[in-house]
Amino acid sequence: MREHSPNNRPADEPAAPLLRVENLKTIFHTQKGVARAVDGVSFHILPRETVAIVGESGCGKSVTALSILRLIASPPGLIAEGRMLWGEEDLRKAPPDRMRALRGAEIAMVFQDPTTSLNPVFTIGDQIAETISLHQGLSSIEAREQALHALRRVQIPDPTTRIDQYPHQMSGGMRQRVMIAMALCCYPRLLIADEPTTALDVTVQAQILNLLRQRQEDDGTALLLITHDLGVVAKIAHRVLVMYAGQIVESATTMDLFQRPRHPYTAGLFRSAPRIDTHAPLTPIEGMVPDPVDYPLGCRFHPRCPWAIHRCAIETPPLRVAPNGNSACPHLRACWLAEAHPEGDFSSAPPPASPASSEVRT
Repeated sequence: MREHSPNNRPADEPAAPLLRVENLKTIFHTQKGVARAVDGVSFHILPRETVAIVGESGCGKSVTALSILRLIASPPGLIAEGRMLWGEEDLRKAPPDRMRALRGAEIAMVFQDPTTSLNPVFTIGDQIAETISLHQGLSSIEAREQALHALRRVQIPDPTTRIDQYPHQMSGGMRQRVMIAMALCCYPRLLIADEPTTALDVTVQAQILNLLRQRQEDDGTALLLITHDLGVVAKIAHRVLVMYAGQIVESATTMDLFQRPRHPYTAGLFRSAPRIDTHAPLTPIEGMVPDPVDYPLGCRFHPRCPWAIHRCAIETPPLRVAPNGNSACPHLRACWLAEAHPEGDFSSAPPPASPASSEVRT
């Protein structure tokens, strides 16, 4: 079992990114045309850091995660452009044998639905032990002991009994713990968690989040969290990437983003989420995420944006640093209105549709 020691870098030495994603583009060939599911995404993750990716369904969050692990089915999918640097190694160019060795050992993933991710005809102990044997070369007896240890680490009650049970004999929360145990059994340096609390009741959600945070503190694991739940983001994330239509439209520390969203889409997500400190009605974002086969020209959010101006419909805004942000972690946003009015605040209620914005949306 690999041991992780505390980070012993000097306090004033900046950490090198564990993972750097640069201009990632993942496409799918469909009967309707080429779907640009991920279209020019760039970000990094530092050791021991938690980065959350948020956005509506269909924005490219899960495809981004699957691209990092090279789990995109080809055909019809293809990682068309970009680099995914694991240290100095470009995972996009890594041979299949290297990716198989890396998955689970250095980068692990907790998938959204444990019911479809766990094999129903094998016990959970056999499935965890298989991962351990594959990456650590242990005997079946040693791998079973390590699997039992992994179940204890995720606080499975009565692990000596549970290890010989099948997935259908467990609750949804238990199966999710098993998925986390399987992902963490080889002590990866990066854990990707795709909606790890979806379909769980609130008490189990809190237990899973506390578990992830505890394992991160103990093992020094970095976490890439994909979620729709802004409450989960506020509880666990250091930085947030807001994705829309295959692109990152805003990036900031969690505190900066929650205090002052600098993109209309981010502000719309906040207004759509229930809050306990206000009785104001929820305001959904009108419209739907555009079809990745046929994205609109200009800013891809402009057909749904109540602040849209004419430039939004004809020119794509770049991701730029917002003024008065955190110098250590710049606040980035891609919005022409924010460029024209850098002090503008999108967190308030949107203005009534003006003739100009109505014309843009049509």
